[in-house]
Amino acid sequence: MRGRHDEEYVKVILNRSATLLSQAITMKPMSLLAVGHLGNTYLLHGELKLHVSCELRTLLAINNPIIGERPQGRVVNGLGDQFSSRAKILSLLVSACEEFEELLARSGQKYRLALSIDGDDVRSLHNWGLALSFRAQLIADIGPEAAFDADKPFLAAIKI
Repeated sequence: MRGRHDEEYVKVILNRSATLLSQAITMKPMSLLAVGHLGNTYLLHGELKLHVSCELRTLLAINNPIIGERPQGRVVNGLGDQFSSRAKILSLLVSACEEFEELLARSGQKYRLALSIDGDDVRSLHNWGLALSFRAQLIADIGPEAAFDADKPFLAAIKI
């Protein structure tokens, strides 16, 4: 139960941080610090969604999640009766992956903006590469048939 509560608390803090940083960018659009931190906020929120999706994939891998042994994890332990069917698990997984991809796209946009402000900002380059590699990991988690598609973000991350 505590794990789910902690995750919700982190989401609230990340959303509040994104709101404040967006306001800072509105006040000073060329603030490298605000733009970079907003990208970091999106990236961190995306990492949280990645961990959630991994735990949901683990839960889906079990033949019968209701009768069988349930995996342990902060997300799985905190969701309780929410996992009454495989369809609900799959729905939550799709939702988490969509949010994850959206957050990674937002973080990439902010890092690109940060690089337009300062083309030599090593942190933005590094974090943009991380966002691309997380996106590739999301694609690769789909299965072997997505390996070719996953190569593109991995190669783009390497080029950065």
